[in-house]
Amino acid sequence: MVKVLKAEHKGELEIGEMTIPCAVLEDGTRVIHESSIIKNLGSVGGKNYKLRKQSDIGPMPLFLSSKALQPFIYGVFTEEDLLPIIYTTDGKNRVKSFDATILPKVCEVWLKAREEKKLQASQLPKAMKAEILMRSLARIGITALVDEATGYQYDRESFEKNSKVLFNRFKKRASLEIYKKTNFEKITRK
Repeated sequence: MVKVLKAEHKGELEIGEMTIPCAVLEDGTRVIHESSIIKNLGSVGGKNYKLRKQSDIGPMPLFLSSKALQPFIYGVFTEEDLLPIIYTTDGKNRVKSFDATILPKVCEVWLKAREEKKLQASQLPKAMKAEILMRSLARIGITALVDEATGYQYDRESFEKNSKVLFNRFKKRASLEIYKKTNFEKITRK
């Protein structure tokens, strides 16, 4: 029987034009929804369902079932990477997801397939999305690594709250100044 974990935190990654629902589970596992991986980096259709079932290591996630990707999967993924994680947010509805660390690996497979010229023209937009995701993850990753190395991640929340307060004060003052200037100009034009 599959253990169903509870999501402690939910959110969405916004990267370029992609939205990827994600969650942090009660055991600290970070996950992303299978459906969002399929939507952004997978392929669908009856042929892919058939390929999914014919995999040597068990059921292949649908987002990796394209025949063009098959030669690149085994060098990147372990069996454990490909096991789905089921969680719930309300105790009733179940969400099929994967450990979030799978995302750069999926991108790597798409990029290797493109590099080896194994993709069809219709698959090239998926490889482009994979490239965008990899670049974004690298930028986000270096920021997180520096924050962790310096201890800044502990101060960041406080800093961001203070920044929002200051910005809101500035916005109110700027709005008041614009209002005064606009009214002054109306009065002087009469």
